[in-house]
Amino acid sequence: MPESLGSFHHTAFLRKDGAPGDVSSVERTADGFLWLAGTRGVTRFDGARFDEFVPLPGEHYEQPQLNRVYPATGGGLWLLNETHGPTLLRDGHLFDKGAVAGFVGSSGRMFRGPDAREWAVTSDAVMRYDGQQWRVFARSAKDGIFHDATFDAHGNLWVVRGTGVEVARGGKGPLVPAEGAPANVRRIGAGASGRLYLRRANDVAIYRDNGRTMSEAAKPIASYANEARESPSGSLWMTSPTRGIVYASAESLAAAERNGTTPMVEVFDKADGLSGTYPWPIWFDDDGGTWIGTDSGIDRFRRAAFTKVRLPQGIHEVSAAVSADGTIWVGSETMPVLRVDPKGPVTETVVPKEALGMSYDPASQTALAATPEGIWQLAPGDPVLVAPRPADGGTIINCVAKDLQGRIIACASLPTHGLTIWNGKTWENLIRGPLRVRSVTIGPDNALWAPTVSRNQLFVSRDNNLTEYGARDGLSAGTVKAVLALGAQAWIGGDAGLQYFDGTAFASVHTMTPDVFVPATGVVLDKQGSLWVQTLQGVVRVPRDEVQKFLANHDYKVSYRLYTSEDGIPGSPDPDRTLPTLRLSDDGRIWAQTTTGLAWISPDLPERAPSRLRLYVESLSTESATHEATGAIRLQPDEQTFRITYTTPYLTAPDAVRFSYRLVGYNDEWQDAGMRREAVFTKVPPGSYRFELKASAEGTVDAAIAAVDIERVPAVHETWWFRSLGIVPVLLAIWLVFHLRTRRLEEKLRIRSAEREAVARDIHDTLLQRLHALLVSLQSFAADGSLQRRQQDEVVRMADAARQGIVEARHKLIALRGAGDQRLDLYDALSREGRRLQEGTEVGFSVKLAGGAAVIADLHAEDLRDMATEALRNAFHHARASRVEVTINVDQHALWVVVADDGVGFSQAEVERAMAAGHFGLKGLQERADQIRAHVHIDTEPGHGTEVHIRHSLRPGDASPPARSRSAVRRFFP
Repeated sequence: MPESLGSFHHTAFLRKDGAPGDVSSVERTADGFLWLAGTRGVTRFDGARFDEFVPLPGEHYEQPQLNRVYPATGGGLWLLNETHGPTLLRDGHLFDKGAVAGFVGSSGRMFRGPDAREWAVTSDAVMRYDGQQWRVFARSAKDGIFHDATFDAHGNLWVVRGTGVEVARGGKGPLVPAEGAPANVRRIGAGASGRLYLRRANDVAIYRDNGRTMSEAAKPIASYANEARESPSGSLWMTSPTRGIVYASAESLAAAERNGTTPMVEVFDKADGLSGTYPWPIWFDDDGGTWIGTDSGIDRFRRAAFTKVRLPQGIHEVSAAVSADGTIWVGSETMPVLRVDPKGPVTETVVPKEALGMSYDPASQTALAATPEGIWQLAPGDPVLVAPRPADGGTIINCVAKDLQGRIIACASLPTHGLTIWNGKTWENLIRGPLRVRSVTIGPDNALWAPTVSRNQLFVSRDNNLTEYGARDGLSAGTVKAVLALGAQAWIGGDAGLQYFDGTAFASVHTMTPDVFVPATGVVLDKQGSLWVQTLQGVVRVPRDEVQKFLANHDYKVSYRLYTSEDGIPGSPDPDRTLPTLRLSDDGRIWAQTTTGLAWISPDLPERAPSRLRLYVESLSTESATHEATGAIRLQPDEQTFRITYTTPYLTAPDAVRFSYRLVGYNDEWQDAGMRREAVFTKVPPGSYRFELKASAEGTVDAAIAAVDIERVPAVHETWWFRSLGIVPVLLAIWLVFHLRTRRLEEKLRIRSAEREAVARDIHDTLLQRLHALLVSLQSFAADGSLQRRQQDEVVRMADAARQGIVEARHKLIALRGAGDQRLDLYDALSREGRRLQEGTEVGFSVKLAGGAAVIADLHAEDLRDMATEALRNAFHHARASRVEVTINVDQHALWVVVADDGVGFSQAEVERAMAAGHFGLKGLQERADQIRAHVHIDTEPGHGTEVHIRHSLRPGDASPPARSRSAVRRFFP
């Protein structure tokens, strides 16, 4: 099908978005930025942000109201106004290039010559710029002033003088009248196709040059045009103050030239979403996009992957069928069935509205439309009612299809009907009962696939045998919306996603991103083998090689490309009506229907390659100054906080750009900034830094890094010599603090020793005596022959527990009373405790020892063992782990004990809440650590296990440890 305005995605940038008003000219400079001449001066646009250019102090516009802008060779921008010659804007400065540089006249326009130099035409002269001065090529004469000029693709210079057309062949020699040219021409334009577009008072004439004379190529387009320009693809864009945008495709122009007729055109105006009522300048970018300036902003028409079919306003619940000749039949809830001729207008047929079921039968080359009156045949010839509505089939027929035997199958809206077949005389029920069928698919083997509105229910009729599939068979697509039947196999889309049926079993299709196929309302396999699925988000394409990988391994997660409204899809489909919503036509195109529109894509056409990003760091701002990022930036001592602005002129899809940056020397890790185009840094210490920027968009690799060097000068108090002056009093203060702290520590140890002896006496006189009594009683019960065997075993276990309690209590007494003379062997103690906890479980357990021997204060060793034991119990009792590992490491500074598990883990917020509430023993663990000045760090996250790091310093006064062990301890469970 020919390209049309529906092939473009339209975006309007208005004044509220920052766009200037009364845009009179649009051009792009060599650095990639778009420049707009508006109501005042020029505005730069990077695709996302408008920035008005402000002249530097001492410089000014010759006239703020500009007529045109034009890119300069070698970089920069030409500015043209009504009363003065051109001004060159380059590197932020304005240079007068008017009369002082030989420019003749004032208001005019510029164009590019075959030698890539700038040319200009004013009412007084045609000139060429040699890089320094303007050189006159021709001056106006008594017989008329100059109105316009341009070069064609062959290097011929065409000029409009007075109302006639003149030409200088090869751009050399004198201008001579162009033989065969029409009269009353006001403007002229040349296209790469060889056509010349001559704007007159009421139309645009289309001519060709045969080397000697001009001849009319096609009948003129009856519309006054502010501009008429041919795009690189050969289409014609015109801006009209009365019609808005007038568009003729390359195919339309070629057809008109072959037939000697007027090209068929489309229009797009304020009612269609144009930013203003008065469009004027036209500019084409390198990515197939068109930019139109208006009185209220600027409009972008970006070539989209999908081409929209222009349908009347007010259409709702679109259902379509495409014939082999390209005719599109469109049914809907609100309009009669429409006939859309790919080369002509949209016309209404006699088929009434509410045709929600549409299909095409390639065997008979006929389209079918299901309406409340019955089934209509749409081609060839006039529409014909071929089957009445089923007698009790309700007012809506949801779907219609024709099988390989020529029978018509339809699904009605009443619960009493599931699926009916028209035998040529009457309707026969295939599926009856309280079932509602919303779509029907005929497979290549003539099997009929009919899903119902019930979840996970699908009927297949093959050779008059009806088979029902459901959840018990593995069908988990939810309420099935669409079936792509391939014979015994099928792709099935529904509310819960996408599945593949291999003839015996169902397999769900997954991606790295969850719910991509939810809900799936249409499924198509193109001729290249790629899978297309329509959802409420858009249309998903799974490439052929990804499909093959899934078919070989159903656990494989496929990669995909998602097409959205930005790619030309007009909204979302209805997930309950006009199913399936994705269709394949005979010519290989894929059609996506939505509630209010219809669009197609040709899988054969290559997608546009994404443009290369060009990155710019623009400025650095502090509270006191703004520094342009044109070289190394030197910051003063008070400029500790600053903001860096950056950008990229990516005009095609600015919303797809993602930035990352880092400040090397301050934070070397890349920070993801998303779409944000600024970075803020606070309290940056003195030193030398390098700001680096990178970005990606639409699958592009990261662009070359843009960078700027930054140096912050230190304040007096931040210099090394100033800090060195305070080292002596600091050392004295440290010695004094150490001395006082040592005395306090000795006093605390003495008091604690006395307390421990008192506790030991209490344990011996009370707890141990009672445990002994309990043990004797339990042993007596265990010997009682009247107890059942199960009860005796339970009493024996209780006795063993009491005996173990006595042993532990005695160990406590020994530790308490002999603390000054004994060292606790942490390795043996933790090994013994871990083996005890491991009994009766399937949890793996190990203890690792690293480093040399450690001499630990006896009181601290006891607390360390208790802390580690508490962490070990938490791991076995609460973590639901399959493995627990203890690591003991000693270096010259500290003793580390790390208890790690591969259990469920928990978030840092849960750690804080648990410690605050005293859960899992964490509060007691922290209290013990505080008493002996040890440090506890818990490293965990949901699903990735937990590590408890306990650090005890072997050096008095060492109170600033790292959070985790750096030598023998690693993250054990990734």
